Amino acid sequence: GSSAGSLRYQGDDINAYQGLDPQRGAENGDHSRFLDLVSSISERPGAPALEAVLDIDTALRYLAAVSTLGALDSYIGPGHNYYLYNLDGRFTTIPWDQNGAFGIFNCGCDRAGVMGFRVNEPVCYRLDDRPLVKRLLSNDAHRQKYHEYILQLLEGPLEPNGFAARVQTVASMIEPYVRGDERAFYSVDEFRSNLTDDHVERRGRVLPGLQAFVEDRAASIRAQLAGDQPSENGGQGNCERRGQGGP
Repeated sequence: GSSAGSLRYQGDDINAYQGLDPQRGAENGDHSRFLDLVSSISERPGAPALEAVLDIDTALRYLAAVSTLGALDSYIGPGHNYYLYNLDGRFTTIPWDQNGAFGIFNCGCDRAGVMGFRVNEPVCYRLDDRPLVKRLLSNDAHRQKYHEYILQLLEGPLEPNGFAARVQTVASMIEPYVRGDERAFYSVDEFRSNLTDDHVERRGRVLPGLQAFVEDRAASIRAQLAGDQPSENGGQGNCERRGQGGP
């Protein structure tokens, strides 16, 4: 992760944002809109309104997805694996490299921490270290919309029966290639069993079963939204590394 990836305000000099990697348009050297964005997120004096520089709806959808799916190798974790696309002066959030989803990349959380990842404070580190999450979820209307997107996932693509059927369909497509992979990290039997059940590695690391993850994560989220499980943590985020600022 990088300091730029956290979207923390670090002044009006673009050189302070180490790790920022423009993909296109870098030749004109105009980073003023990005500086407007980080200023707005941190509510600096004179900064533009957030909706003027950020596609808030897409950002809420992104946050709902990575939080629900346990895709912690993202903005809510190390602060990377996403793009910001500048479209007519407003940035749209684009996810990238989600192979750590379903709790595979766990930010130092144990299994219970991954399943109980707090939906109203969905960060691995301190909430202050991921200011976009803090800003979005401190707004009641944005938080409500974020909850609605989470429930759309739980009742749509992650509905247990439909999800199980989709897993089996895709697994059937993939299995011949798993069998033919001479460098596979896991056996075909382990591949099959991990579709449903946890796989515990030699050092105790848990790779949640796909279906087990979806069922347990959904149960925790519903309990959190009902007030039966904690959904916040006093700004300290989640899991063992929560006292650190992150990479």
